[in-house]
Amino acid sequence: MKNSFKYFIAAAVLAFSPVAAFAAEEEAAATEVEETGSKYKGNLGLSIDLVSANIWRGSYLTGVSLQPGISFDIAGFSVGAWGSTDFNYGSSGYSELDFMVGYSNWGASLLLTDYCWTNGSGEFDYFGNYADNHYLELSIGFDFGYYFEKVPICVSASTMLYGANHKTDGSQAYSTYLEIGYSYPVRNIVDLNLALGAAVESGGACLYSPNDGFSVVNINVGASHDFNIKDVCTISVGADVVYNPASEGIWFAAKAGFSM
Repeated sequence: MKNSFKYFIAAAVLAFSPVAAFAAEEEAAATEVEETGSKYKGNLGLSIDLVSANIWRGSYLTGVSLQPGISFDIAGFSVGAWGSTDFNYGSSGYSELDFMVGYSNWGASLLLTDYCWTNGSGEFDYFGNYADNHYLELSIGFDFGYYFEKVPICVSASTMLYGANHKTDGSQAYSTYLEIGYSYPVRNIVDLNLALGAAVESGGACLYSPNDGFSVVNINVGASHDFNIKDVCTISVGADVVYNPASEGIWFAAKAGFSM
């Protein structure tokens, strides 16, 4: 769960929460594509991050992980793939592979994501039964900073529509995650990143929280900085402290990443 490629603009950054995947902030290389007589600039982005802990929406997933990603966007439409793997090989290891497609314009974003990660039995079965191994999610978001430069606030709502997100009776749980995020440059040295996330769940789904109903699950405070290398690539470093009041978990995570 990447909490963040640049491919879907600010709403996607929220949909994939700040530490969860420490989304790679891509400075993509521009490619010209000609369609119906008009020229559009398409952006191809490549990234790879090394994180000390894989934390997603206030949930600790695994420890040190390598997270590559690729995305392409043109005329507001985006497609991408993102993965994560830790260094615990065997039954205790964690792997993930996600695909997404979205559209963003005028500060608003719509994102459809297919997640597949190591299940509770310790198996990563990408080609197994879809309803038991995948999660299909729809996210919408809005970036107020698009219209108001002094209001760098983004909001998003993400709901699991289909897949392994089940209630205890086996029916679809439709777990929903809501987040508001704030990012502000401090003296042009680091970016201060704050996020507050909450979950709405029922039927013992326990995707984000051990509780049914509304729960605050993600209080995130972090800082990051990007080093632009001659407009060819970007090296990113950052660190976050994440607290989940529902599970009473607190974690620190650091990242270093490379993107182009």
